[in-house]
Amino acid sequence: MHDTKTLLISLSVISIFFVSAAGYVVYDLRAENQQASLLMNAADASVRSIDSAASLRVAQDSSADKIVELDKAVLEEGELVPLIERIEKIGTTLGQKTTIASVTVDKAEADAHTTDPDKVHIIIGAEGSWAGSIAFLHALENLPTKVSLGNVSLVSAVSTSDDPAAPTRNIWRLQTEVVVYIFKS
Repeated sequence: MHDTKTLLISLSVISIFFVSAAGYVVYDLRAENQQASLLMNAADASVRSIDSAASLRVAQDSSADKIVELDKAVLEEGELVPLIERIEKIGTTLGQKTTIASVTVDKAEADAHTTDPDKVHIIIGAEGSWAGSIAFLHALENLPTKVSLGNVSLVSAVSTSDDPAAPTRNIWRLQTEVVVYIFKS
């Protein structure tokens, strides 16, 4: 009986040792698992950050042409005179006698945002053939700068000359208002 009691005590001690060892291994594995989980989360966050940066670069690169196009479509201070000269040159190229009747600027309100644009009204007159007048209107509509046309009138007239021997001919008189916005630089 004494041997059985010793055997039972020895088996109990060995069992306690193995249970303790198994508990330690489980505890250590759980700690390692938590650390691995933290590292995986950090790696996922890093990958998402790299993906976000890459997609931002792609979006920026694909928008570069559109940004350049937008910059061309809006006028800044100091670009009004070249625009008027360009309009006059287009009219002359199309065989039109072009005049700028008036240029008025509606300033943005002082208490408005500093980025609000000034509105510029340019009254243009042109005189020439029907085809030239229509081509001039189309050229104004297709300026690289964003403009809007308003109050367009096209009237047929007879040309008069100081020379009485010169033949009379039909001409077309065009008048239109071009509205453009100028942003402060």
